[in-house]
Amino acid sequence: MGLKTVCCFVPQHFSKQFLAPYWGVMRSKDLALSRLIRKMTSNEKKTQKFALSFFLFGCVLVVVLQFTIGLYFTPQYFLAHFCLGLFLPYFFYSIGASPISFWVGFLVTSVFHFGYELWEDQLSRTSYSLDWDQILAGGLGLFVAYLVYRAWNNRFLNANLA
Repeated sequence: MGLKTVCCFVPQHFSKQFLAPYWGVMRSKDLALSRLIRKMTSNEKKTQKFALSFFLFGCVLVVVLQFTIGLYFTPQYFLAHFCLGLFLPYFFYSIGASPISFWVGFLVTSVFHFGYELWEDQLSRTSYSLDWDQILAGGLGLFVAYLVYRAWNNRFLNANLA
């Protein structure tokens, strides 16, 4: 891709004078980025497929529960919080297929869930009252997500030791 393709709306003499010093910098950044991107190992591919399928299973489960017993604005709303804590970290895990991506997803889910329950949800109420069933269900979902994460990683650890 040449300089003319990038700067099709800028006059050619202006683009050569103005962008030429930056063009080398942009290309070197692209090369540095391509060095960071590497091929995934077979274990990472399996992890990515598992995490994505687990997350999609959770999405289907929530939709089925919503249309059968109902989740929102019902006494079963704690199930939605449990499913959020259990399945949402695996969306992030499916993006990176690395432990750091799981922990980023775990942190984002925790901040979203507990931040909403302990702060945002309270703004619409006249007095500060916590929904302990929803808070505990989301926390339990996060704990089970961690257990599933450990079980999945121990599967590969035990396979490599054997």
